[in-house]
Amino acid sequence: VGELRSPSPGSSQSQSSPCPSPTPSVDCNISFGSLPSPASSMVCSESNATHEFRDALDSSDSDSVIEATSGGSTCGGGGERKGTKRKTLFDFFQPKRSVTSPDDCDGGGGEGGYASTSDSPETAIVDTVTVEDTSITVIADDICDVDVNNISVDGTDVPTSDLAVSSASASVSQTTSPCGASVTPDTVRWASSYDVGFYRRKTAKELDDYTLQQLLENPWVPPSNYKFPFSTHMKQGKEERRFLTHRHLDKNTHEWLTFSDMDQGLYCKYCVFFGPSEKKGKVLVGNLVKTPLKKFAKLTGVSGDLQDHAKLKYHLDAVDAGKTFLLSVKYPNKNIHKQLDSQHSKEIAANRERLMCSLDNILFLGRQGLALRGHRESMNDECESVNKGNFLELLLFRKEIGDEKVQKHFSGDRKRDLFHSKIVQNDLVQACGDEITEEIVNRVKKLKYYSVLFDETTDMSHTSQLSLSVRYPYHDAKENKITVREDFLSFVDPRDVLEKIENSELASGDEDEVDDPTDGNIELTEEDIEQRLTGTKLGQITVNVLISVGLDPKYCVGIGADGCSVNTSDTTGAIQEIQKTCQNAVRAPCFNHALNLSISKSSKVPAVKTAVHVIKAVGSFFRASSKRHRRLLKVYHRTLPTLCETRWVQRHEAVQVFLSGISEIIEALESISKWQDGETAGKAKSLLNNLLQPEFLVTLVALQDILATSISLSRFLQKETIELQEASDALQDTLSVLEEKRRNSDEIFGILYNSAEELTSKFGVVIPQPRGSARGRHPTTNAESYYRQTIYNPMLDNIIQDLNSRFTSEVLQCYDLNCLLPLVVLTCKEESQAEKLTKLAARFSSLLDVPEQILLQNLKAEMALWKTKWRREKEEGNPIPKSCAETLEVCDETLYPNIRALTVILQALPSSVATSERSFSTLRRIKTWLRSTMNTERLSGLALLNIHRDIQVNKNNVINRFAKKNKTRAKNLAL
Repeated sequence: VGELRSPSPGSSQSQSSPCPSPTPSVDCNISFGSLPSPASSMVCSESNATHEFRDALDSSDSDSVIEATSGGSTCGGGGERKGTKRKTLFDFFQPKRSVTSPDDCDGGGGEGGYASTSDSPETAIVDTVTVEDTSITVIADDICDVDVNNISVDGTDVPTSDLAVSSASASVSQTTSPCGASVTPDTVRWASSYDVGFYRRKTAKELDDYTLQQLLENPWVPPSNYKFPFSTHMKQGKEERRFLTHRHLDKNTHEWLTFSDMDQGLYCKYCVFFGPSEKKGKVLVGNLVKTPLKKFAKLTGVSGDLQDHAKLKYHLDAVDAGKTFLLSVKYPNKNIHKQLDSQHSKEIAANRERLMCSLDNILFLGRQGLALRGHRESMNDECESVNKGNFLELLLFRKEIGDEKVQKHFSGDRKRDLFHSKIVQNDLVQACGDEITEEIVNRVKKLKYYSVLFDETTDMSHTSQLSLSVRYPYHDAKENKITVREDFLSFVDPRDVLEKIENSELASGDEDEVDDPTDGNIELTEEDIEQRLTGTKLGQITVNVLISVGLDPKYCVGIGADGCSVNTSDTTGAIQEIQKTCQNAVRAPCFNHALNLSISKSSKVPAVKTAVHVIKAVGSFFRASSKRHRRLLKVYHRTLPTLCETRWVQRHEAVQVFLSGISEIIEALESISKWQDGETAGKAKSLLNNLLQPEFLVTLVALQDILATSISLSRFLQKETIELQEASDALQDTLSVLEEKRRNSDEIFGILYNSAEELTSKFGVVIPQPRGSARGRHPTTNAESYYRQTIYNPMLDNIIQDLNSRFTSEVLQCYDLNCLLPLVVLTCKEESQAEKLTKLAARFSSLLDVPEQILLQNLKAEMALWKTKWRREKEEGNPIPKSCAETLEVCDETLYPNIRALTVILQALPSSVATSERSFSTLRRIKTWLRSTMNTERLSGLALLNIHRDIQVNKNNVINRFAKKNKTRAKNLAL
């Protein structure tokens, strides 16, 4: 049975209103005898116990019939009824269905007919039919007295006495279900409309507004001649009666009190609908709320039941809620809640607009890498500081030039709404960083596979900083192609993280089991005392950061790090620890680090080691004094670059610049050696003697030749978009050139030696004939042969040998993934290709979620099509892709799903950690000597803003993140 709605106030009874039809499958009939009334239509309203009625009908037989007939009426006509028309439940619940009975009705003629012998139609307005556990109640307004002669259930007559009822419905109490056969009419009475007791099982939210308004404003009031119930009490051994009267229901005394004719007791009309549930904290609610008050002995008085109830907090809250509801119904446009919500929304919008001004400043300063705060930060007029810091000064500048938003920003009365504090700045910076990080993570997830890059350094405040970056294939929607990106993620202080972990473990552990480090009986390990940053701990921190930002370790396919023992140890290395969680990740060595270390191997040659030391000493000599530096600029017109250990390209350039300007450098040193400052002149003369040594000049020319070969490779390996296959090919090409130089060293060094002779003759230096020895390691006949065998050839041998040892065939072959590239496919032999496909299937089956044998079969089938395609393209003269990016553009995901997936993995593998090294440059720009107290969270946020200028920050999302920091912000800023 569907919900039945009351007619709207003011509507005529002849109009129709929607009323859901009952479930057609229920066939329980109800028929009435004559119910005379002056009304003219039958109306159904909301049922008070619809679910109970339905349950009762479901539990009864489908043909159960409940009948009530009457044989006489005191309300017009009277006489014997000629007949009744049985109506089904479906017919009964039609809204405002007109029911009339003409005089000549025989056996229930007429629409809905009620048999009658009266001269006028006899009708009834039926408001509600409800079935409760022990009674059936029909509610109707303005029905005159009716004599019910007979009630029957399922055809079984139930004897009744003369039951004169004068209210609006008949209720039959039963001992079984409503449709059962056994009925004992202990009480039959009429229940009025808007009787609070009838609706007590519903809350305000479950009632329509009109019904609830009537229950609060116009509840049923007993007529003047109403016979009130009484309660009996024992007093001094005698039974006394306490009667309820109209005086108790006086609205001026307790306007919230109402009487229920149905329950024969008192209710608080506000608490029934707006009050608490059965329990309010530790206070049980019952009388006047969930059950009627039927004991009338102590109603009034200071300690009376009514007065006590009026003092309860939940009663006062219910009254307030009820009156607020009535106001909202009477004055919809002045709804207090709506006004409050509207006002609150305006305040939120104003707060967000004020915060937006501060956010704009942070975005501008962060993008430019400028400091936010100053030494004296205050917006008070009493502040004597003329420089309040970039953040506040920028706000004041915007205000002065007429920025309306900023002027409105300063117009607020409350200073705490200005959002200027250092806490607000830090949280906004962190929210901006989180927004950028989320954008990067979302980009990574589109193609799933990525590699992690990490490196560690020490900043200006002597704090350890672990730089984490990710390399991933990225689909560029604008250009509609797949590229590769390397993006910085975060700075982490690993020692601070370890300290927090240790403190949390101590705080969560059992106090009896936690050892006191100050106890002399406890022996602390060397690692505890030193707080050693092991590779295992670095690996754990790296994995935790990846998980915390939302990256799945399963799809991490590569690990980029330098080749130090902390990272590469087979037992306690960071890479080994990361691979425990990221099981599909392989180590991808840094080509740049390896190249730099290999070139450093040339310093094993004594002459090279001495030459590098002299170059550093000369540069330091000129940089140590502005007077010396000015003298160098007069003759050379440029500064000498530092022979930096970490800036790989700068190391190559330093040697080239030094050789190209050696004449001017010697001239400057000669001039300085004549100064009156004896110490400075002595140093200049000593350096000048070193520069004019024949061995130094020959070594400088030879070193420049080798570095000229490797500088291009060093620049190439620092590209973000470089692929592992491209790096491998470039390294192989460089090795081939160096090996070619070694094979033809006699001819090549001959040219270099001639250049060195020209240089020495320019300075008046003669290359002497080296002294020979019969038992010498390098028997020579002239100076050229001597320097070739002692300087040039050893340098080449050391570099070539070290590069070959660092880059094994496995690394150079990109873990056999390069066999998928079209150029390799066309040249690879069948046997070698089949072997590589077998290795790929074994290694990547778990990552692709495909069984190894099935993946191998699919790869072989795809490779056959793939090879045929590129053979045809080659025959037609079309270009063949050389890189992963070019290959992915022409690799159809439907035809070659596994080849495409493995090519994406190949593109994700890193070739260097240059991105991490570049982040250290940003670190030095942001965390300067004046900003050395900056914490890591603020540092990471500012670094993300400064590095990722191409990523747009959604300002509303940043404010939402900021608002979630605490409840007060959420209340004042959250939409």
